[in-house]
Order: sequence, then C-alpha cells, then structure tokens
Amino acid sequence: MGASPFTMFREPFLTENFRRDGRTSDELRLITCELGIYPSFDGSAVYTQGTTKILATVSGPKSSKLRSFECRDKASVNTSFFMSPFSSLDRKITGRYDKRSKEIGIAVNHVLESAILLEQMPRSVIEVNITSLEDDGATRCACINAAMLALVDAGVPLRGFVTACDAGFIEDTPFLDLTSDETNSGGAELSLAIMDGTEEVLMLQSASQLPEEQLSKVMALALEGCNQIAELLLRKIKNFGEKKIN
Repeated sequence: MGASPFTMFREPFLTENFRRDGRTSDELRLITCELGIYPSFDGSAVYTQGTTKILATVSGPKSSKLRSFECRDKASVNTSFFMSPFSSLDRKITGRYDKRSKEIGIAVNHVLESAILLEQMPRSVIEVNITSLEDDGATRCACINAAMLALVDAGVPLRGFVTACDAGFIEDTPFLDLTSDETNSGGAELSLAIMDGTEEVLMLQSASQLPEEQLSKVMALALEGCNQIAELLLRKIKNFGEKKIN
C-alpha cells in the first residue's frame, strides 16, 4: 500500500549542513544582554539567546528577615524561577510552582551557590528572581547566564564568572544551542555550566543517556559554547563597567 495522503512530512533538522533557523550544527544563536536595567534592584540583567529571553534581578546581600534562614558562617542564596504565561506555546507550563520551574530554580541555585563567595557575607541572604519572558530552548542555561550578569551588576563577590550552554545529539549529528523544536525532537540533550578560566564543571545535566562516543562530542561542543558565551559576556561586562565609571 502507498503512503496515506494525510501522512505528515517532517522537515529534517539539518539540510545541506544548515539547520531550520539557518545556523550550522555548531553555531550559537545571536546573544545580547543588558545590565542595570532596573535601578530599584541591587542588580538586574536581561539576557537573550535567539528568541529565548530571560530577566534576572538580585536583591542583596542583605540581612535575613527570619533568623531561621540565617547561616552563621556564610550567606544563603534563594533563587526562584517564574515562567510567564505568554513565554511558551505550551500553556501548561506557567508560574513558579510547576515541576519544571522548580527544577530550573533548584539547578540554578546550586550553580550560584558554587560561584558566590558566600563566606564573605555571613548571616546575609541573596535573593535571585528569574523570569522567562520568551522560551525557545536552552532555558536552564540562559537563566544561569542572566543570573550571573545580575550578580555582577549587584557587586556580589564571586569565585569566578560562570557560563552555561547546552548541546544535543539529533539525527546522528551533534547540535549546539538547541531550540525548543530541536529539544522536543526526541534527541539527547545535555546542559553544562563551567567556571571561566578553570573549566570547573558546576552543572552537568542530561535527561537521557548518551553512548560514550556521542557524550564526548556533545560535551566538547557544549564546552566550546560556554567559552564563546564567556568571551562575549565578559566583554559586555567590561564595557558596562567603563560606562559607569565615565
């Protein structure tokens, strides 16, 4: 029997070495960022990666209102993630209390705790609020990058600057910086966060298992993405600092 006339044709994710959005498989989307956009907060930043857009704000370091949340010998970090209802085509993903939002908030908080010099600020709290304004993939990594920019704007002491990037394996090809369509294709995806300069791994997450050969290729691609993002963001931070001085 022939194919049904109603059979849907799925466009491949890579055609003649180009993805659906015109990138090559190892190319990042366009990245832009702004620091200090909300003076009412101690730190703030907007980070965009393609059409993924994240807002991060920082309040603190400041004294905790509740003694039970204080740590005598270091600061505590409280990170919350909120996905605005209009940010995604998936209307089921809204608010800050769904499972995915909680997972992203916890993952970002762990990275920030590793990046901040908490011992320099005992008995204080740093509140980080992250909002997804537009979601088109790489959300977890974009949140980390936005939060780091906001921490820098707030003057929070850091062990070093952290950047994050994702990569995946789709149709037998390693892909850098996945869109939502690519993430939902059923291929494997890996999220990586590293400390710039040392390449210390602060986050390595994957929802699926990868064969060793594929894992090494995807890891190398994500690492290269982190380094490219770090170069871009550190340049932006330098320019932002020079403008504040002048």
